[in-house]
Amino acid sequence: MAAISGYGQRWIGVIVHRYNEQGPDGLGDHRGKNAGAKPLLDKEGEAVLKTVLAEPPADGGLWTGPKVAAWMSARLGRKVWPQRGWDYLKKLGHSLQMPRPRHAKAASAEEQALYKKACRADG
Repeated sequence: MAAISGYGQRWIGVIVHRYNEQGPDGLGDHRGKNAGAKPLLDKEGEAVLKTVLAEPPADGGLWTGPKVAAWMSARLGRKVWPQRGWDYLKKLGHSLQMPRPRHAKAASAEEQALYKKACRADG
């Protein structure tokens, strides 16, 4: 049977067992009933993270996935991958923030004022 269906012998055994216990209903696709893994942070943990994100991180700068993951690791006492930190940032409504680059030869405030004055005089 495994050679005909393309399934391994172990999986064929699972299907036969399920059919014997549940009949034809046991053969359906059960993935929709799988709730998935338990979230890393419960509602209380998410609320605490939300208040923590309202302030800048300890090292300054902006909150990033790795920084949130490090905070979560300290709270949970286990390793949390940086991607999970980014997932929680998105879940709590944060977006990718990057400071706008500044031109290396940007004009000073006085030079900008002179330029604006010159533009008005030309018009």
